[in-house]
Amino acid sequence: MKLLRLSVLLVAAFTLGSLQAQNLNDAEHSYSSDNWHLSLGISYRNFRKPTFKSSAIPDFKGTFSTDLPDIIEYSDSNLSKYGAGGLETVNVIHYSGGKLAGRGHYGCEESLAPALGFSLGLAQQDNLEFNLVANLQYFSLDSASRRNSFSGIEYTRLQSVMFGIPSGAEYDEPYGVTNYTSYLSGNARTTFDLDLYVLDLGVSANYIFQNGLQAYIAAGASLSLADMESSSYSRVGDSGVLARQRGRDNDIDYIFGYYASIGAAYWITEQVGLSLELRKDEGFKKADTKYVKQDLDAYGGILKCVFRF
Repeated sequence: MKLLRLSVLLVAAFTLGSLQAQNLNDAEHSYSSDNWHLSLGISYRNFRKPTFKSSAIPDFKGTFSTDLPDIIEYSDSNLSKYGAGGLETVNVIHYSGGKLAGRGHYGCEESLAPALGFSLGLAQQDNLEFNLVANLQYFSLDSASRRNSFSGIEYTRLQSVMFGIPSGAEYDEPYGVTNYTSYLSGNARTTFDLDLYVLDLGVSANYIFQNGLQAYIAAGASLSLADMESSSYSRVGDSGVLARQRGRDNDIDYIFGYYASIGAAYWITEQVGLSLELRKDEGFKKADTKYVKQDLDAYGGILKCVFRF
């Protein structure tokens, strides 16, 4: 948001300065095809929701009994807590582990970005002109997905323990009937931060009206630099955490693509104008890390203040 506020202030400062320096009663501007334009503005892109890839929930084997109802990890040291007074039957919980996936979202503020533009006249024929155009945009996005659903297979069997030592194999009671009562809960959380720099270069065709109004279409190639940070955390437990798993993956992707736009510009004075364009951006691949995938295809628009030199 600091960069966005800075871009707004710069646009306002350039606009006010140019308007004050310009004599509004000057004669009508005559166009020269070799002039160039610099523009500052705000870009909006309707990003698709990030897709959070499957987060692995760890497997777990635990135990509890009537006298010790809190679930603990199944291990030799923990089994020593059972059967101190003789033979004791304990419950053995098996959880296979699982995976959870989901989708995040972005707010309106994250869809806004500062935009810097440049254009250079190439040729003109009557009221039709052709320009070389370029834009640089910067987006800062973050999202998170928290999933409380529980996947995987959980079942419980019985085992006899005497003086902390298993006295036999696990078994079902009644025989052959597996107990699928759920004692555990699980959840996963994945976070995603993306700094996206978009540079495009194309050609525009402008139709010039007599009252300072122009309409144009443009198309060209784009290059997006996606600087990504992602992390994942998952847990299995009952009232507390019994097993957990963490991970982090940071990556930088360079994604080529193309864009097409349609818009209009109006020259307030000889040197200062406003432009508004609607555009469609396409990327040849998705930006992704181990945990998150982001599609860069989107519709959007750019509102700019244009300065003629």
